[in-house]
Amino acid sequence: MKYGLLGKSLKHSYSKEIHELLGYYKYEYFEEDDLDKFFQRKDINGINVTIPYKEDVIKYLDEMSEDAKKIGCVNTIKFSDTIKGYNTDIDGMEYMISRIVDLKGKEVVILGDGATSKTAVECAKRLQARTIKVISRKGEHKFEDVDYYKNCDVLINATPVGMYPNNLKSVIKLGKIRPEAVFDVIYNPNKTSLLMDCDRLKIPNDNGLRMLVYQAVKACEIFTSKQIDDDVVENIVQKIRTKNMNIALVGMPGSGKSTVAKIIAKNTDKKLVDIDKIITQRYGNINDIFAVQGEKYFRKIESEVLEEFSKEKNLIIATGGGAVTVKKNFYYLHQNSVVYWIDRPNSKLSRKNRPIYKTNTMREIRQNRNYLYRRFSDKYFNNYNAKITAKLIVEDFNETIYY
Repeated sequence: MKYGLLGKSLKHSYSKEIHELLGYYKYEYFEEDDLDKFFQRKDINGINVTIPYKEDVIKYLDEMSEDAKKIGCVNTIKFSDTIKGYNTDIDGMEYMISRIVDLKGKEVVILGDGATSKTAVECAKRLQARTIKVISRKGEHKFEDVDYYKNCDVLINATPVGMYPNNLKSVIKLGKIRPEAVFDVIYNPNKTSLLMDCDRLKIPNDNGLRMLVYQAVKACEIFTSKQIDDDVVENIVQKIRTKNMNIALVGMPGSGKSTVAKIIAKNTDKKLVDIDKIITQRYGNINDIFAVQGEKYFRKIESEVLEEFSKEKNLIIATGGGAVTVKKNFYYLHQNSVVYWIDRPNSKLSRKNRPIYKTNTMREIRQNRNYLYRRFSDKYFNNYNAKITAKLIVEDFNETIYY
């Protein structure tokens, strides 16, 4: 008998990885257009359901759980003598939220009015929120009506805006709105623009990965009739983050970023992406680019390459020394990476093939950039020995990734 995920465009889903880490069954993807035909199959024991079918599958069910009835959509179906639909998303959302904030007596604002929004509304009711406001693009209260919801205590983004591959888009900007906690159901990228704003403003937040893992665990319990500890949820969250998140290196030209990145790639399963090498392969010699088209043009193509690769996962990214001079590169890097600043004394910096050193002294560059390296980075390491630095970064990454 088979288990899997029913939906469309599933190649970036983590569901297979999560269910197979649970270890009870093989899991596959069903990208189906014909639901009538799918529900006639006799080889299915249990499925999860995602976009766009969470409401469409209801007509094929013999019965529904109380949560699924209240919410009006289904994300888990068990096939036995009857076909029963459940909503375990509400359990996942409760788990995600309750780790950070108690909703009792709070004003909760939910962005979006789709199936996930309905789940968020019922979750907020379950957790005894005082007031629940739903904001959407076309509803009675719209995203731009900030005065209506600017005093909210908790904000939940239940829209797909900002999800891969449309990274760094957001329906609102924090500023007037300063909630005490923010949740974004998106988990790819790891940090949406909204959550990066939260980090900047020191607002506690979480993405949708814990919700995804917890709802999968609850679905597995339905499929297998087994009880699974919450420790399993956290172990899977850590494994997925360790596997999928990137390590990015910033620092002065000649500080050893490429060398350290190569060592990390060799000692882990992360793929090496050297931004300067990618640029050379696509556009030619960097010295020639600086000489003929200038630094401004180089920074433009550097940002384009960073944007492309920073969306991806499980990479070790060695940036160019000047990547920190372009503000938007901060957001490109931080959406999926832990960023490390590695440094050396000026006397140890390599000047070979560094066009910036032809027009600026090392002292000038350091004075202009050190505050940017500090701003861009999560951690700092003095790169006195590349092998030791690589080892320390990997150790720190494995500890940092759990939050």
